Amino acid sequence: MAAQLCASSKVKMDIIGNNTISKALKDAVTYYVRASDAVCATRLMSVYNVMHTNLLLITPDYLTAAQLATFLTKITSFRTMKGSTTLVNTNMPVLTAQLKTDLKQTSADILVLKMLLKKYKTTNLVFFNGLMAACKMPAVTILHTPVYITVIDESSTSIPPAVLSDVQGTLTKSKQLPVTNIAGIMVYYNVQGGKTTGTFAKPGFITKIVEMPIVSGKTNTFTVALTPGIMTAEQEEAVKATIAKVIADEKAATASKKKIRKDAKATAALVTVIIPEVIVPKTTENGAI
Repeated sequence: MAAQLCASSKVKMDIIGNNTISKALKDAVTYYVRASDAVCATRLMSVYNVMHTNLLLITPDYLTAAQLATFLTKITSFRTMKGSTTLVNTNMPVLTAQLKTDLKQTSADILVLKMLLKKYKTTNLVFFNGLMAACKMPAVTILHTPVYITVIDESSTSIPPAVLSDVQGTLTKSKQLPVTNIAGIMVYYNVQGGKTTGTFAKPGFITKIVEMPIVSGKTNTFTVALTPGIMTAEQEEAVKATIAKVIADEKAATASKKKIRKDAKATAALVTVIIPEVIVPKTTENGAI
């Protein structure tokens, strides 16, 4: 419903040339996916607030107060739902030990169920085919080590601080190039574990470089604050030099680890464990050797 209402409202904003609100609604259509229930509910309220605040501009032809009232009721209902994260995440859970255990158990249960169904293949084929279809495991796309970064305005005096949209982000351990949405959030869907260095830039603010420890197999969240200001040419060059050094150091560290592993394997292959022969002395009946 959020997507439908945002899309309809965006059409009206485009017609009257209000690009700021139109862009906010466009970004709001999908940005609340892949998050916890509490975060999803908060972001859905942000969508509601944008439309509610601008209801008079959008006009009844594209959005009505009644539709917004229904939307608010659905958001309230969503807050009390259980298991709604899986639905909102479009079937992309984070890979955890518990998920592996659950999937393994489900697969085992399906095998047992299929064994029990065999007798119905001849007695009730329709029933058999229906249950066999229900036993097919859906494809599960695993969201491994996602990283959520919220960017705020360091000069903001409001509580909570004002967030910044359209901030460009890069991580040394990811090829993604996301930007923050109207909620000030950018998402990396699969980041290698360990230390990574992020660079965050937006016109009118000083570019910031942050080192981030990424925990593999977990959802990682960070908050970055940008300071208003104009970047000088010297600052731009300093940022480039710093990132180049970080990347070079990461490559050197990776190469070093590979060499250590390779050397260890080579050493293990050369080592032969020799068990010395144990000679047991012979004795006579009276105990003499």
